[in-house]
Amino acid sequence: MGVLDFNFDLAEGKTLEPDPARVREIAAMLPDEVTYFGFPGSRRDMWDPIGQTRGSRHILDRARVSFDEDPRPVVSDALYLSCLEQNSPAGMNAVVPRLCDRLVLLPMAECIDPAVGYLQLIVEDIRRMAELSSWIHPNNDGKRDTFDGRTTFNDLTSTFYACILATGDYLLADRLDLGLRSLIRSEIDRRLFRPFEDRITSGRDIYWWVKVTHNWNSFCLANFVCCALLLKESKQERAWYIALAEDLIKYSEEGFPESGFYTEGISYWGGGFGHYLFLSEMIRTVTGGRIDWLKKPIAEKMSRFGARAEIQKGVYPAFGDSPCDFRPPPWLVHWMNNRIDSERGSRHMDDRIDSFEQVRNVRYLMLLFHQVDPEAAYAGPPIDGMREWFEDVQYLICRPGKDSAGRIAATISGVHNGVNHSHNDVGAFTVIVDEVELITDPGKEVYSARTFSRERYESGLLNSSGHSVPVVAGQLQVWGKDAFANILETSFSDDLDRLIMDLGPAYRVEGLLKLTREFKVYRSGAGRVEVVDWFEFAKPSVFETALITYGDWELNSDRCLTISRNGRSIRVAVSADTGELVFRSEIIQESSNPNRLAWRFRVPVREARIRMVVSPS
Repeated sequence: MGVLDFNFDLAEGKTLEPDPARVREIAAMLPDEVTYFGFPGSRRDMWDPIGQTRGSRHILDRARVSFDEDPRPVVSDALYLSCLEQNSPAGMNAVVPRLCDRLVLLPMAECIDPAVGYLQLIVEDIRRMAELSSWIHPNNDGKRDTFDGRTTFNDLTSTFYACILATGDYLLADRLDLGLRSLIRSEIDRRLFRPFEDRITSGRDIYWWVKVTHNWNSFCLANFVCCALLLKESKQERAWYIALAEDLIKYSEEGFPESGFYTEGISYWGGGFGHYLFLSEMIRTVTGGRIDWLKKPIAEKMSRFGARAEIQKGVYPAFGDSPCDFRPPPWLVHWMNNRIDSERGSRHMDDRIDSFEQVRNVRYLMLLFHQVDPEAAYAGPPIDGMREWFEDVQYLICRPGKDSAGRIAATISGVHNGVNHSHNDVGAFTVIVDEVELITDPGKEVYSARTFSRERYESGLLNSSGHSVPVVAGQLQVWGKDAFANILETSFSDDLDRLIMDLGPAYRVEGLLKLTREFKVYRSGAGRVEVVDWFEFAKPSVFETALITYGDWELNSDRCLTISRNGRSIRVAVSADTGELVFRSEIIQESSNPNRLAWRFRVPVREARIRMVVSPS
């Protein structure tokens, strides 16, 4: 994924092979025949009732749109090489999601209604996939080693393709000719199984993602296990993959601190925890419930992050590489309330949800149809607290009280700058009125070759100039785990949440003696947010503080700002206890273009406090 990710070797004689005794134990839990979520399309007694559901109509509609695309998106070797030549993944990124939608939706539609007539295109897609020189994303093959056959790497894209093809083979087993089914098996064996198994059993050139704590671990493991469960005829081989996943999934679990917070951001929680759940439910299904990771205490905390992260109705924080408008899918946020579980005593049943709303990863459709009742799905217990204080990662969400007249909410982050998908944003804050974020985190940039390279923080969206934090003596924040905040004081009440953090460690500025940020959220009346930066240098230096917004703004005659967006507005008053402040604005020129509104001292100063007061306008 990034410049610091490398395959690795174990010490001589060491391997990652799972314990043979555990493999035998798991094999005894497995049925002799291949099992998966639900049944192949030939089981009309199972699929005909599904065809009467609202979810099936949703799939048929989407499948028709995908089938009718003109031109239809196709991945080719020429497209792959053009991305390498242009040092940009844009071409591939525009095609792959739509192709993957088609690869899953059409087989699902054939199961729901065998008369839809998609089989010929499904066969053509499978044959085209088999002809590709590489299944991995060109971003992960800069030297063409996989494309040219010098080695074989596996990434999110290649394992995704394999899982889709294996699922299609399972669903349409009786309608695909033996030659095509053999082709699917030989290609997945050649591209995935053999290279992966050789690395695990030799301890050499092991894929780096097996031990990372970010979303690649659960994503790739889930896809490998999916392929093994669907294509490996031997129970021992299927059990080997499950046992290996048991050993390696601990790294994904370690990516969640005790509070269940996900430092990669809410959208990557959707992918990271989503695949953890997908993998867990696959294993639970094939072992008849004997192995159920979602019973682990940490899994419950992981699952609750989606609900706890909601700031106001439908508004979620955009820290890290999350899009600003991302909303996690309801089925994932409320999975633990709806999963079919004979041991569950009861579930929360106040508010119905649409399980198929925002199902962006269409592989989850099999999971939805066969592990919940999508026609009778309900939201989990509401999160109605005035705050979420994730103390172990220093992230605070402040909401209005239930009876507050105002609807102002805010967040502040003290997460260090060395987490996965990190932006350099220690101390960054946001302000939301009703469902509109007016002071914002700019969110992810459109991924390019730069995004995960050594030049990542040249981006004005990812470095600290793109966040509501100071520029200190002309210096931005630095990257790494040593760039953090020290929490000096916290106090929380119904009327006021207050936090003071030392931001000094996030900067490398000689002569910086003090840099604290006090953050206060008042709930009385219309509510307001106050941010006070207090700095001290050994000698006079320049200092600037800023806020980021996608809204329209106006500098008023009283030197206060009005920021407006989508029918909501705030007033921002900025003052200093000494010296004169000069206001300036700029539009960040990146793949998105938020406004950076900044206040700096006209001349260098040695010590001062800058106060920013934000209130609904």
